[in-house]
Amino acid sequence: MPSVETVWIQGQGFCNENRLIIDQSLGLYGVADGDTSLDRFRDENGLTGGAIVAKTVAEHFLNLDRKLTCSRLRCKPMNGFGR
Repeated sequence: MPSVETVWIQGQGFCNENRLIIDQSLGLYGVADGDTSLDRFRDENGLTGGAIVAKTVAEHFLNLDRKLTCSRLRCKPMNGFGR
C-alpha cells in the first residue's frame, strides 16, 4: 500500500485554511481549499470563515456512508470492502 506524506508551506496569510481529506481504506485523497477570508472574522475557536468551510467539507467527505461513497465515487474495492 502506498504511503501518504504531507507538506505545506504557509503563505502570506496568518493561518493555513486548507484541510486534507485522507481515507486510505477508500483510496480517497484530496484537499479542501479554505479560500482566504476577506474579513477578520474568527469563531470561538479562532477559525476564519475559509477554515470553517474547509473543515466542514473535509468532515463531510470523511463521514460519508462507505457504501454510498464507493458507489458515487466509483472507487475500486480495497481490502475486501465493497464486495
